Amino acid sequence: MANNNNNMIYKLQLALNRKGYQVLVNRTQFYSEQQQRPVTKYVCSQSRPNLMTGKNKHVTLFEAFSTIQMVLFLRNLWFMVNKREIPQTNHIKGADKFEKAWAEARDTIKNDKEFWEVPKLSNEIREAQKAKKDRTV
Repeated sequence: MANNNNNMIYKLQLALNRKGYQVLVNRTQFYSEQQQRPVTKYVCSQSRPNLMTGKNKHVTLFEAFSTIQMVLFLRNLWFMVNKREIPQTNHIKGADKFEKAWAEARDTIKNDKEFWEVPKLSNEIREAQKAKKDRTV
């Protein structure tokens, strides 16, 4: 099951990146004394180009300890950027916690102008790099 969730995370990340949103999903493991086992934390972030410095800034969009919650977040984000209605989340373990976290992330992303400008900036940077390369050839 986890492999299917990881594949879905990859596919949703790829779909968002093809639209130019530069979404990254990182995994970090640490040992939980409370649970007496290793725990994996998933962090979804966006790589935002800075035209002044030429470097990227990474902004955290969502954090979860469950692959299914990361899949749901990326699914909802995909629906949001495509201006489609977000389907209702099925009753899963932790659905209430996810819905609350999603509501916070959704409101932050909706009001974050930089999030929506990344595809435009990415295209501008690619075009500038292509023009520079064409001039040197």
